[in-house]
Amino acid sequence: MDALVFNGHPVLGDLSFDFRKENGEPYKIILLVGENGCGKTTVLKEIYSYENNEYISNRIIKRGIFDQEFIESVFVRQDHKYCCVIDEISNKISSEKVFEKVVDEKLNNRNILKMRSNVKINVKSFLKKRIATFGDGRLTDFVENENSESRDLYGLATSMVKLNVQKKPDKYIDNYSSGEQELLMLVSEIRQKLNINTDFVLIDEPETSLHPKWQLKILDFIIDGLKNISEQSDVQVFIATHSENILKQAIKNEDILIIQMYREGETIKSKRISEMDFRLPKVTYAELSYVIFGIPNPDYHNLLIAEINENNNFNNLKMTDNFIIKHPLYKKSLHEKRSKGKAKVEYFTLPIYIRNKYHHPENREGDYSEEQLNTSIELLRAILADDKL
Repeated sequence: MDALVFNGHPVLGDLSFDFRKENGEPYKIILLVGENGCGKTTVLKEIYSYENNEYISNRIIKRGIFDQEFIESVFVRQDHKYCCVIDEISNKISSEKVFEKVVDEKLNNRNILKMRSNVKINVKSFLKKRIATFGDGRLTDFVENENSESRDLYGLATSMVKLNVQKKPDKYIDNYSSGEQELLMLVSEIRQKLNINTDFVLIDEPETSLHPKWQLKILDFIIDGLKNISEQSDVQVFIATHSENILKQAIKNEDILIIQMYREGETIKSKRISEMDFRLPKVTYAELSYVIFGIPNPDYHNLLIAEINENNNFNNLKMTDNFIIKHPLYKKSLHEKRSKGKAKVEYFTLPIYIRNKYHHPENREGDYSEEQLNTSIELLRAILADDKL
């Protein structure tokens, strides 16, 4: 799929996406990032119902045996165990499920496509090797001994509400930590559901319950795990996340398309990474984090000052300080903050105050607030934008 165009969607409106590289080929891995409530999960759900979706105006449907239309998707939702258990409890009470099955394999015309669907990808050897990078012996053990017939993880997740849970307690996922449970269910269910004819793999917030160190590894884990399939087919992976750690890994991979989703009033919009409001010449995690999540950090602040110095050939901070004071965007009531540097050189601007505090935290001068940091970043960004005009 090289593009996705919605028409009159009740939440997404007329939102559209372009998934093509410069050479016209579609990206195989798309990362949807943004704050809560900006429509990331909604997009995944709509792709999941792609072939029958009344809001997608540019659908391209594959043709199978007897010219039947079909799209095959695997959808992995966040918080696997919670959804499974709530479904099991609800089903016992009212015979109805609150959630759909946590990992769904969607196939139209099952009888016609039965032969195609039996072609599974065997990635167990890969999983054993890759899951060891998480440094958890119990996870490695589980994958080593996992048998899809007797240890279906969807069943294991719901077993905590069944009476026979005490029969083989070592085989039940309830004995693992929440992070281990999420990772095991993600790994095992994707392995069981994928086949070489899968079109879309949709993963919603894979960072759920994972330690920050594991969040830094989960993206590479998913990508490597699907490499076998992508080399044999045109499968596309869509991942929705608001994890800074996953974003940090994604910018290192030029084969991943990063798309920011955000709200502008009541309208949901999107930007490719190439369209984002950057001030630095190269994409950095510090700037990406600020632009997408609005999180001010001193690393980004320092990079902005360095860019101003580079653009103006400044070789000392006093030159930078004077430049900021004389700039028409400088407002004394907002941006003045006195400080002293080496040889008792006096500075007058908030950006230089924060910069000196960043490089010399031992200074006795008072700290700065997050609001001051954000104010200073906005001034530096505005100065860089103005100087480009």
